[in-house]
Parts: sequence; C-alpha cells; structure tokens
Amino acid sequence: MKFPESKCYDETEHQELFYPQADLSRPLQVRIPSALGHLHYFVILRIPKKMINCFTEVRVKAKLDGLHSTDSDVRWGDGVAGDPVLPSKINGYVWLFLARIPLARGEGPMMFSGLPEDLGKVDLLLCTWKRFVESGQADDWMKCQEDPFWATGGVPLGGIGTGRVDICRDGRFRNFSGNNNQDMPFEEPEGLDGAFISASVDGVERLLATRPMAGIPPSPRLAADLMFPQVELTATEIFKGVSVSAKFSGPHIPHDLKNSSLPCALLRWEVRNTGAKAVKVTCRWAWPNIVGQGGGIGETEKRTGYGDGFYRFWTPPDSPVCKSVKGNGWKGLRYGNKPSKVCASADGAHLLAVREGKGVSADLNATRGSVFAEVSVPPKSSQTVEMVLFWDMPHWVDSLGVDRGIYWRNNFADSGKALDHVFAKFDAIMKEASSLNELMDGTDMPDWMRLRLLNCRYPLVVNSVLYPDGRFSINEGPTEMAGCYGTIDQRLAAHPAT
Repeated sequence: MKFPESKCYDETEHQELFYPQADLSRPLQVRIPSALGHLHYFVILRIPKKMINCFTEVRVKAKLDGLHSTDSDVRWGDGVAGDPVLPSKINGYVWLFLARIPLARGEGPMMFSGLPEDLGKVDLLLCTWKRFVESGQADDWMKCQEDPFWATGGVPLGGIGTGRVDICRDGRFRNFSGNNNQDMPFEEPEGLDGAFISASVDGVERLLATRPMAGIPPSPRLAADLMFPQVELTATEIFKGVSVSAKFSGPHIPHDLKNSSLPCALLRWEVRNTGAKAVKVTCRWAWPNIVGQGGGIGETEKRTGYGDGFYRFWTPPDSPVCKSVKGNGWKGLRYGNKPSKVCASADGAHLLAVREGKGVSADLNATRGSVFAEVSVPPKSSQTVEMVLFWDMPHWVDSLGVDRGIYWRNNFADSGKALDHVFAKFDAIMKEASSLNELMDGTDMPDWMRLRLLNCRYPLVVNSVLYPDGRFSINEGPTEMAGCYGTIDQRLAAHPAT
C-alpha cells in the first residue's frame, strides 16, 4: 500500500487479538493483556462485502474480571470515526468496524446481540490500532498462519543502541528499528516488503525463504540455525547439485564496544557445488528504501501503566533516492530521502554493500534495490560472498525532543569509513561475534540452558540506547513489545552476559 507523503498516525499501545471463525451467537471468552488502565479496542469482523448493511442493530457487552474490572456496553458505530468499512485482501470480503469498546486487563465473556441470523462463524479481531487493518497487516497475519515456519521474530542483528532487524526462521526480515524507532519497530507480519536474499542459476531465481516474495519462488527446503547474534539459513539442493547457506551476524562482541555499537548486519554466503561440472551462481541481497519512515513516543504517560500517552508512526517522504557508492574494497547502494517533517530521528541513509570482485553488480532502484555477486564454483568445491547492510541514522531524538546522537560516530567520521572498517575486519567480527556461543558449546550444560544463556542477550541490541557520552539504558518495551519478546522489568534478561 502506498501512503501519502509523511502521513502520521498517533496510536496507543498496540494490541491485536484474533478469534478466527468465532461463534458469536454465544458468549465468547476473551483475555485482555493490555496496560493496567483501559485501552479502547476496535471490534472488527471480516465479513462478505454483501453483508455490510446487516449490522446496524449490533450491541457488544464485555464483563471482565481483573486488576481493574471491565463492564462495558457499546452499540453499532460507538467510537468509530470515518468509514467503518475497509477492504480485505480476500476477494469479496471486507473488514467491518462495529464499535470501539474500553477494556482493561482481565478475563471474561464478551457478548454480541443484533447480529444477522445467517452470519455463521466469522473472523473477529479486537485491535487498538486502525492502521493494522488499513495497511493490510491484519489479512497478512491471518494468511501467515498457514506457514509452520512463520514467526513474529527471530535473531536481532544490529549494534548496541542502534536498533536492529530480525532475520527469522522463515527467511524473512522483521521488526526493523534501525531508524531510531526502538519504541515502535515496524511490525509487518509478512516481513519487510522488498527485503530478501536469493540465489540464481541459469536465470532461475529462488529465495532463501519458505514463501514467495516479489514474484520469486522459495527454495524447496530451508533450515535455520538461530543463536544470537548469528543466524544461518541453509537451502540444501536449492538447484540440482547446488546448496547455499547464508550466515548472518550482528557485530555484538563481548568486551568490544567499538564493534558492538555499529549499526550493521553482516552476511557471508557459502555456495557448494556437489556436481561434476562447474556452475555459476548469483547471490542477491535486496533491501527496500525505508529511510524517513519512523516512529516513537508521541506523548509520554501522565501516570505510568495507565495508557494515557501515545506513540507516533510516520511514513517516509515521497522523495526516495538511491546512489551507487564505493569504498575500500566494496561497492553498493546508498538509500536516502528528504528530511521528514515529523521528526529528524528517521533522517539519514541505508547502505547495502558487497565485497568488490569479479561478477559484482548492483540494481540501482530508488525504492527497492539489491546487490549481486556471481561466483563460478568448480565441481566438488565451494565459494563465498560477503555483504553488509549498514544504517546510518545519526539523529537519536528522545521524548523531550533533544537530539542525543549515536555512540558509533565517536569512532568513525561517516558511514563510508565505518563500512571500510567492517569489510577489513569481516572475518574477525564473524568469528568473535560467535565466541561466547563456542564457549557454551564446550560445556556440559543441557541445551535448554545453553540456549537461554546465549539468546537472552538480545535486549542489549533490541531495546537499548547508547548516547555518544557513553550513557546506556534498556527500555522496558515498545508497543505490544513488538519483537521484544516481553517486558524487561518482569523477568531477568541479558543478566548472565552482563
């Protein structure tokens, strides 16, 4: 969906509660996990378009027990501003906003009356933010349930205080917060549109993913090994006699703040040829231009935990640019956009780079480009390719409106110098980022404990802030903890590594 230039949304805590094929002719038991105080939930049905005029007599009641009890009663249209009907991605269906009802954390029955007698079972969504439906994400969420490899999050790649992007077991990129939007990561269920990796042989291209994107089919099989701060995706026999693995790494290295604070993700391809003849394989990393798209705290709460503040999300200015760039041993793309009228935090550049060599090229596109590397792999051997995604977003604007800046700029004059460093130290960063993982591999701990100790380090990247003066903090959690896996204050996380 294409948004108007710099469209801005003010939204409360994000909550989406799905009840697929619910029978609303009887009381529906619901559990509301919202903030301590009441949040206003839209009551939304996905129905055949021909039925949109059959709900004007609807009434919704909720009686929930919890820390703050709920006894709410709303009628058709209460609290719904604008058009109550939004299109669905399913032909012939629409999303119908019945009403908006205040609900606090608790459990109990929700009851519907005045429904058409021939409604039958229907998809119900309780949701606090209209954009979830407007953008098509609600339909995507329902569709994604069909893929057993689908996941809302994965391993976060990025530096301390710089935001991150998750690479997930289904091969998708999610929860991007590299535009200094740690308080409001992008939440697309299908993943970032236009972000993928693929391999090609003889003009046939396949994704290292479990579902198609951009008209490109997925690999026949995909395995994922997820261990913070690294992920390895392996597509065995993606083509006859050709297997490809893609190992991603964040720069997080114990006791090395200079590298650990870099806003980047490293990717090392390994292409293996098990056949009897040499084969040419093209490795591709595609990335969309999302510079200028941001989000964060719009207004802080007056009372902690009562949901009377709000978050702000804004779309990018409609002036994307993409330039070819070169550095010391690398080449690639530099995305940009004109400054946002909403906030400077999302102003800057994204760079997508590949180590220079024979067969290296780039697709120069203002909105969604990619970098390529073609390798000729002799029989019974392998070749590697190295790529880096770097986000240079220098304006960390806090909730007071003060631009605090970014720590990594203490060590590098600009993103080009930083990328020179990353490619020069590529091997060392990949090795040292896995040093704690290798240490744990040498112990006799049970697997569950080893995984817990390693993966619980994620808050150092997911929700951290690191100012140029060295001040460091970890936020409790953003809207619905999007990709954060839970509130930081309610359990111990990152403490073993710390």
